Amino acid sequence: MTRAFPGSRRGVCPPPHYTAEARAGKVGAGTRIGSRGPRRRPRRPRCGNAAPSLQLTLRSVPIDAHGRACGHMAILTVSKVIKAYGKVEILSDVSFDLEPGEKAGLVGANGSGKTTIFRIVTGEIEADKGDVNVGRNVAMAYMPQAVALDRDTALLPYVLEARADVPETEREMRRIEDEIHARPADEALLRRLGELQERFNARGGYRLTSDAEKILAGLGFAQDQLAIPVNRLSGGEQTKAALARILLQAPDILLLDEPTNHLDIWATEWLEGYLVRSHAAALIVSHDRYFLDRVAGKVIELSSGRTTVFRGNYAAYVEQRDLARLAQERQYAKQRAHILKEEDFIRRYHYGQRAREARGRQKKLDRVARMQKPEAERAWTLKLQAARDKAEKIVRMRGVAKRFGDRELFRDVDFEIPRGGRIGLIGPNGAGKTTFLRVLLGEEPPSEGTVERGKVSVGYYDQQQRSLDDSTTVLGAIGAVHPEWTIKQLRSAAGRFLFSGDDVLKPVEALSGGERARLALAALVLSGPSFLVLDEPTNHL
Repeated sequence: MTRAFPGSRRGVCPPPHYTAEARAGKVGAGTRIGSRGPRRRPRRPRCGNAAPSLQLTLRSVPIDAHGRACGHMAILTVSKVIKAYGKVEILSDVSFDLEPGEKAGLVGANGSGKTTIFRIVTGEIEADKGDVNVGRNVAMAYMPQAVALDRDTALLPYVLEARADVPETEREMRRIEDEIHARPADEALLRRLGELQERFNARGGYRLTSDAEKILAGLGFAQDQLAIPVNRLSGGEQTKAALARILLQAPDILLLDEPTNHLDIWATEWLEGYLVRSHAAALIVSHDRYFLDRVAGKVIELSSGRTTVFRGNYAAYVEQRDLARLAQERQYAKQRAHILKEEDFIRRYHYGQRAREARGRQKKLDRVARMQKPEAERAWTLKLQAARDKAEKIVRMRGVAKRFGDRELFRDVDFEIPRGGRIGLIGPNGAGKTTFLRVLLGEEPPSEGTVERGKVSVGYYDQQQRSLDDSTTVLGAIGAVHPEWTIKQLRSAAGRFLFSGDDVLKPVEALSGGERARLALAALVLSGPSFLVLDEPTNHL
């Protein structure tokens, strides 16, 4: 794999004005489907009789007054990337690009390799083949699905660390000011102070703390949480803190892996608006179709290790994808009918007066490039078979309150869940929704009031999927629910949740976020509960 100017990754900008494209042999960007129509980049002529091992092309990249990339030239290009783990090829032909300010959604089935693409783009892992070109002058920031912050730094200072260059400039300004007090007539010091003040202002130094507080508030943090050490935040809050830090950094390219997973409705809407207004380009992995509808102007589909680029938001992508698949199915059916017709003719007239014609048709048939049968989209459905519990009232709460010290999460809760009832629980992050569920299930005692539970079998899906044993396999996790089942029965049950073939032998710890969610739901459903309690069940799905 070749990579152009690796110093441009992770916010480290090489010298300005040029971007390099490193290509091994010939490069094609792949066909794009959309309003612009199919197009391919022209092949480059080969040198002599062999393809060059490396082609290096310098391109001028427009920059603005702050040294950031601008214009309509691609600032990220991924071309013909291939990646395999052992004998399993995860990515077989990944090609796409991003222009300044462009927002693109990266969609595909769980476990298809979306996070692997991010890790290749950031340089965390290397591709087996292909090119990743990041423009010079380009700062890039990556937001993974989950983070673990083992630091006692308070939330606001942690976020402000994203712009460490600004406090450094401010300290230098203060030092120069002290020197000017001692030497007020020193023109060199005065010029230096003016330069620092201009740089400080251009980098947003005078509004940096205010900007950080606005971002944190938008993501759902209250003012009294800004002084809490980040290692005391919940897993979801730590992920939001890391997201706030990246947004304050204001890079040229944002790589966001499931950014809405730990956001409530209000924070998700705020993030939508922020990204739409932002001048940064963004590559976003999300299973939230409404979020992608509002933010993305291009959708990159990853299927069977290959990417296809569609112009427009998610709704436009679905329409174009379905039309493209219908066209592929028709082309495949037409070719298949032609091949069968020719094979029938060859078989009937292989010997006899028309044998020469049959041999000619066979030669033509041998030269036909056989189309692969379009894969049907795999889908799974939940078939719930409840236990035969006869309780008419599932749960009844009377005057329930819950406090932790001086902090009251909720009070005066009076309600009941009847047999067959379906209730949604909403509220901002930190309001106490998960604690409410734990009180309802008896895992946490109420501070006041009573909770009466009927004789029901409970199936609880928690956000962290703590019910999964990382040391076992997919088959082992399902077998723990039904140890009496045969291997054939276990494989059949796993197949209903899209685990097939060698997938059932995967260790749980190696599963993607979406695969873990499917497995946790599979184990839950197969246990046959009569009362389901689901805490953020669609995260990662």
